[in-house]
Amino acid sequence: MSEALQYLTDEAGKKTAVVLPITDYEKLLEDLDDLAAIARRREEPTVSHDQFKAELRGDSLRSPLSRMRKTNQHSETGWGGPAGREVW
Repeated sequence: MSEALQYLTDEAGKKTAVVLPITDYEKLLEDLDDLAAIARRREEPTVSHDQFKAELRGDSLRSPLSRMRKTNQHSETGWGGPAGREVW
């Protein structure tokens, strides 16, 4: 956050508002949007980091990509070349 914050005060000197640079304001909005996305997805199932890496590599038995590769479904659905030919 920028050091360029300015405060507006009332007659008694009590802070009533803050003025901040637009870049700081935009960053705050982005952070709020990120937090809202996290809150919306809080109840979604999670996977461990190791399982996620395994799925990216395609060597997990639970990996959808791994299952498609093993059954050549990717070729039949337009994910690759002729059926049976590995294109990864």
